Amino acid sequence: MAFASSLAIIGHGQPAKAPTVPTAPPKEIPPSPGIEDSTDLPTTIESKVQPSVVFILCRCCGGDKWYSGSGTIIDKRGYILTSKHVIEDSDEILVFLCKGEDVIVSSETAYEANVIGKHEKADLAILKIEPGQKNLPEIVLGDSDNLKVQQQVIAIGYPFADYFYSKEAKSIGPPTVTNGIVSLSKPRNLDGVPYIQTDAALNPGNSGGALVNTKGELVGIPTARLTEGQNIGLAIAINYAKPWIKETIGK
Repeated sequence: MAFASSLAIIGHGQPAKAPTVPTAPPKEIPPSPGIEDSTDLPTTIESKVQPSVVFILCRCCGGDKWYSGSGTIIDKRGYILTSKHVIEDSDEILVFLCKGEDVIVSSETAYEANVIGKHEKADLAILKIEPGQKNLPEIVLGDSDNLKVQQQVIAIGYPFADYFYSKEAKSIGPPTVTNGIVSLSKPRNLDGVPYIQTDAALNPGNSGGALVNTKGELVGIPTARLTEGQNIGLAIAINYAKPWIKETIGK
C-alpha cells in the first residue's frame, strides 16, 4: 500500500495471549460525537449488530503463536467477511460467536474456519464455518456511496481481546463499540481501493469487524489507522467489496 510507513493495520499484528491479563489495561478513548449523536443510539445499534460480529483466533507460522481479529457474518450459511491480514499465513483459524452479552473462548465453542476467498487487491478475505442446522445472524450490507461527511458511524469489533480475557470465565466479553463520524467528504483512494475515513476509535483487533451506519447496516470494513496522527481510521467501503462478495459466495 502506498505510504505504508504511515499506516498500521489493526489486526494480525496483535498476538493473542489468552492466559495472561495485564495489570494495566489501555486507557479508554472517549467516543467522538456525531451530528446524529444520541445517548441511546450506540446501545441500540450494538444490540442489533453484536450477534453478527465474530471473534477470530489464528495460529500461524507453524508455531504456537495466536493472533486475534474480528469478522462479520455476511450470510446465514456461515460466510464471514474479515481482513486478509488477520488470517494471512494461518495454519488454523477459529471463529467464536457472540451469544447474549459474551464470547466464550473454548474448544467447545470454537468453529473451525476455512478460507474460501481472498481479494486480489483489497485487504479482504471470506471465511466459511459450518453452523450445523441453525442459521447465523447475518448483517445487512448498506450503501457506502450514500455516506456524508459528519454522518455518524459506529465501529464494532474485538480490539485488545487478549488483554480482557478472563481465564476463569473463558470469556472476552461482548464486542467493543466506538462512536464516531465520517471525517472525509468522499472515500480516500489508496492503491485503487476506496476507504471511508472515520474518527471512530480503531485499535489492534478491530480489523475485519464492522463499521455501520445508524441503521446498523455494514458500510465499511475497518482495516488501518494513521500512526502519525490521531483519530484517522480507514475502513474499506462495502460497495467496493459487494461484487467480489457476490462472486465468492454466490449471493
